[in-house]
Amino acid sequence: PRKDRLDSIRIARETEVERAATGRRMPRLVVDTPRAIPRVVTGSAYLAGTVSGNIQRFDVRGRLMGNKVNVHGTTANRVIAEYAWTNARTPSSTIAAGINGDSISVGGFFFDSVDARIAHRAPSGRVELLVRQGEQRDYLVKGAYLFDPDRREARIADLTVRFDTTLWKLTHEAQVRWRPDAIEVADLELRNGSNGRIYANGDL
Repeated sequence: PRKDRLDSIRIARETEVERAATGRRMPRLVVDTPRAIPRVVTGSAYLAGTVSGNIQRFDVRGRLMGNKVNVHGTTANRVIAEYAWTNARTPSSTIAAGINGDSISVGGFFFDSVDARIAHRAPSGRVELLVRQGEQRDYLVKGAYLFDPDRREARIADLTVRFDTTLWKLTHEAQVRWRPDAIEVADLELRNGSNGRIYANGDL
C-alpha cells in the first residue's frame, strides 16, 4: 500500500547516516495487514412457513431443513426442525418446536444424533431430549420447568444414561431450584439396577 511505501522511505532517510557508520541493516518494517475474515457460516438451508392472523394476534408455523451446516464451529450433517408459535402477542402465547439432527459436533463433543422437543407457555414449559453418542452411549432426559420472578425450578421426570451395558435411571421425579444464593437439588436419585446408587439432596 502507498502508506507502507512512504513509511519505508521515511525510515530509510532517518537511519541513513547511522546505517552508513555502523553497517546495520535497514530496520524491518512491520506492515499492519488486516486478518482475513474466516467463513463462519457454511452449508445449505431451506425454510418454509406460514403466518396467519393480524398484528394483535397471529400464528406462525413452519419447517427448517439444513445440510452440512457449520455455524462458528458447531456442525451438523443434517438438521430438520418443525416449529409453531400460536396466539402470538397474547397471554395464551405458546411456542412448540421439534429438532432432529445427525452427526453433530458441539464444543468438541460429537453426537451421532440429537432429538429434542420443547413446548413453552410462559412462565413454564416441557422439554424432552434424547442424545446418542455412538452405539454405546445414550442420554435421555424429560421434564418441565418454571421461570418467573419469584420461582425458578426444573422438575426432572425421567433421566436415563446408558454406558455400554450399564444403565443408570432416575428412580422418581427430582427437582432443581435456582435461588439468588444457591442452587438446590431435591431428592435426585439414580440407580444402575444392581448396587450402584447416585444420590444428591442439598444446596450448591
